[in-house]
Amino acid sequence: MERHQKDPTISDFKTTKSHLIRFSKNDPQPIPGITDYLWKDYCPAVFSRILQLGDVDSADYIPTVCCDETLNLIFQSRGKSGSLLFLSKDLRFVIKTVRKSELKVCLDFLPNYYRHVKKNESSLLTKVYGLHVVTAIGVGGCKCYFVVMSNAMQTDMSLDKYFDLKGTAKGRTLDKEVGHDKKVIHKDQDLEYSFYLHPLLRTRILGQIKYDCEFLEAENIMNYSLLLGIHFETSSEVGFLGSSLSLGSFTISLCLREGFSVIDFGKSHRHLIEI
Repeated sequence: MERHQKDPTISDFKTTKSHLIRFSKNDPQPIPGITDYLWKDYCPAVFSRILQLGDVDSADYIPTVCCDETLNLIFQSRGKSGSLLFLSKDLRFVIKTVRKSELKVCLDFLPNYYRHVKKNESSLLTKVYGLHVVTAIGVGGCKCYFVVMSNAMQTDMSLDKYFDLKGTAKGRTLDKEVGHDKKVIHKDQDLEYSFYLHPLLRTRILGQIKYDCEFLEAENIMNYSLLLGIHFETSSEVGFLGSSLSLGSFTISLCLREGFSVIDFGKSHRHLIEI
C-alpha cells in the first residue's frame, strides 16, 4: 500500500470520478435489458486517504465493492421503502443504500470527519470508506446511492452476543419473542455483564468515546449508539476461561488465569492486572 499520501485539498472534497460498467447481453444484468451502468465515486482522493488511515488497500476495496454482486443487490432494492444494508463478499465492508439527501449530508460533514479520524486513530466511529452512485443508462436513468463503511464487528473470533448501547434504560430491552438467535442485537437492559479493565485502558476508551460524541454533537448528528460484540472463550480454546469484546476499532480480551486478568488492547498493548 502506498504510504505518506498528502492530505486532500479543498478541491478534492468536490471532485468525482466516473467509470462505465458494461454487461454482455448474454449475461445477467442488474436491471434486465440494461447493459450499461455509470459508476460515480465521490471525493476519491479523500476516501483513498481514509482507506490508508484504516490500513485498507485500495486494490482490495475496489474489486470487492465495485462488483456484480453489489450492483445486483442495490438495484434489487430500488422502489422499496427503507435502506438496504448488506456485507461485502469478504465481510470487510458494510454497504448501505441511502437517499440523495442523506448522501449530501455525508458530503457536507466529510471535511470535518476526515480531520477527526486523522487526529483520532483509535476513533470508535464507523469508518466511512466510500460514497457512490450508480446510474442505469437507459429509459428512466434509475440511480442508486450508497455508502461503504467498515464492518466494526469483523474479527477472527466467533462473536456470541451483540449489543446496541445508547446509555439509556427506557425501552432498551430485547423483545422476548425474538428468541435466542446469537445474531440478535441486544440492548442496554439486556447487558448483564461487568468488565474489569486496566485503569489506563478504561480511561483511553472512555476518552475516545467522549471525543467521538463531541464530534457527532458538533455535526448535529443524533441517534447514535455503541455496538458491542462479545465472544465467550472456553477452556478448550485457550487453556483458560474468559471473554473478548469487539468494540468498534478496539478488540479487548478479558481472560481469567492464575489470579490475573489478561487484557489485550489493539495489536500491541498487553496488560496484566491482579483481580
